[in-house]
Amino acid sequence: MLVWTFLVVFGCLLICNSSVILPQSSLSYARQVRCLQGHDAAAPLYQSQLEHNPYDGTTATRLAASPWAVQRLQQIGHFPDTEMIRTLLQEANYTSAAVNAVLGTHRACPCPVYIKPAMAGQTNWTITHEKLTTPVSVLVALLLLGLAVPRASLPDEQQWLKTGIVVPCDFDPSLVIAYASLYPFDLPTGETLYFVTDWHPHVLSTTRFVENEEPVMYLGPDSLALAQHFILTLEDKVEQWLDLCTGSGIQAILTVKRQLCQHVICVDVNPRALRLAAFNARLNQIEDAQITFLQKDLLQDDRLEGNYQVITANPPFLPVPPDIPVHRHGWFSSGGPSGDAVVQAILHQAPHLLEQGGKLAMVSEFFATNGVYTPTTSFGRALLFTNAVPLSVTEYARRRADSAQEYRIWCDHLADYDRMSPGLLFLHHIPRKLWKHVLVPASSQGSLWTPGNTNAIQFTRECSQQYLGWFRSYR
Repeated sequence: MLVWTFLVVFGCLLICNSSVILPQSSLSYARQVRCLQGHDAAAPLYQSQLEHNPYDGTTATRLAASPWAVQRLQQIGHFPDTEMIRTLLQEANYTSAAVNAVLGTHRACPCPVYIKPAMAGQTNWTITHEKLTTPVSVLVALLLLGLAVPRASLPDEQQWLKTGIVVPCDFDPSLVIAYASLYPFDLPTGETLYFVTDWHPHVLSTTRFVENEEPVMYLGPDSLALAQHFILTLEDKVEQWLDLCTGSGIQAILTVKRQLCQHVICVDVNPRALRLAAFNARLNQIEDAQITFLQKDLLQDDRLEGNYQVITANPPFLPVPPDIPVHRHGWFSSGGPSGDAVVQAILHQAPHLLEQGGKLAMVSEFFATNGVYTPTTSFGRALLFTNAVPLSVTEYARRRADSAQEYRIWCDHLADYDRMSPGLLFLHHIPRKLWKHVLVPASSQGSLWTPGNTNAIQFTRECSQQYLGWFRSYR
């Protein structure tokens, strides 16, 4: 249990045999080539790493070394028999509660979003073999932790191999790896939803693997925060719902499954995101008439049309410095140099899309100058939630940088700000204007975006009721 718990906290596996760890300089160089020049240029470098260390049990290394990885990644989301995948997951008891039990975490959280898969060269798979004692533990290692697992341990092996998600390793056919992540999401009703996404950058190394498409974001705490603080607390039903920057489709699918709307439109610039979102809708037994998918660039295309009662949005929001290579941050993360390019595009269109009395809920990162967060909207009643204990800009830069040089670039780029906080922006489209910034108190359960933080959920709900007239009393 110690190995699994260590992974959740630090995002890497406990290494029991240091002799199998590859020189990080070689892996860093391979990652840089893959990021800047693409998968094909880097594959031979990763193949060389595997030759020196055949016990590297990471999906990251084995996928990166495969000459057929790009073609296989393209097949994700095309498998027609989603009912078979759903059955395989249910038979393995692949729920968030079961995953948390395997990982040794005890927080009541509907989705295991804080798991970071192993980076290339981080682990020798043999040390985790003894952990693969149940079907759900095998799927956790395979679909969430980014580990190659023994083919013989895979439940319903032949069925999984048909899906294209799980593939025999090209360099050791006794092992299988997954070409996508797959997250369970436990609803309060007891039903478990499933979401296929692309791997965390730890595995994909931020590479763009096909032209005109980019990876679909894994489920992170921002996605879950929007779901827990807004969608899972709503009770009123509406006719038309717009989900912007839909990604894997989690917000839209939760909306439909909770029967909050008759029809939801999902918008994203990335055709791969729309393909995976449609796949996830089928995987969760949503009818075609309940959901529509629309490719749209909010920064360049013509304005959206429609009349909606609710808009949800999880836009890209990283303020990426111009000197950082563009391939390091894809469509799902980069919000332009200021970080709020897509945020502002959404707020610009919102008055024309929301009917009077309509609601907008957006998740983003917000930067302050001299402790003040500048209002981001000029219509309706707006409520901004940020953490009472924010990050300093220097700490934020440290977390985003890949090297000492990048740290300096980030610090210089963000020199006009002094702090940053993850946040939620709620907006009620009514004639009376209000801009209210509320600090969410820190608690023993964590901060605003911490999954399962019932203290924060209750706080944002009560404030929304007080200032916006939303929600009923918290239960």
